[in-house]
Amino acid sequence: MSVAGKGGLVLVVDDEDAIRTCAERILEDGGFRVALAVDGDEAWEQFHRHHVDITAVILDLQTPGRPTEDLVRAILDLKPNVRIVLSSGFFDYDLKDRLDRAGVAAFLEKPWSRDDLLEALQSPLIG
Repeated sequence: MSVAGKGGLVLVVDDEDAIRTCAERILEDGGFRVALAVDGDEAWEQFHRHHVDITAVILDLQTPGRPTEDLVRAILDLKPNVRIVLSSGFFDYDLKDRLDRAGVAAFLEKPWSRDDLLEALQSPLIG
C-alpha cells in the first residue's frame, strides 16, 4: 500500500492509553512521526506548537477537554489543508454531519485495523 505523506507528523488525540499507543506504533511502522495528546486542550497546544509540521490529526470524537467541534474549527482555521480523521466507537451522527461540513476528511469506526488507519491518511492533502 502506498501512503501519501510518509514522514509527516501525525497528531493522535485519544483519552485511552491503549488507543494512543496502538496508533503510535502503527503510524511509526508506516513511516510517520507521531505526536500524542490525551484531550482536546492538550491537542490544541500540540497542534498550535507544531502546526507547520503536522500533516494529519486523528481525533477521537468524544475526547475530553476542548469540545471536538471547536477543536476541529480552530485546527482548520490555522491550517486549512491539514487532514482530520475522526475516530469513534460511538458516533454522534449530528456532530459527525456538522464536522463533515466543516472539513473532516475521514471517519474511522473503532475498533479499526492497521490498514484502516493508514488508508484514512491517504490523501493529496498530506505532505
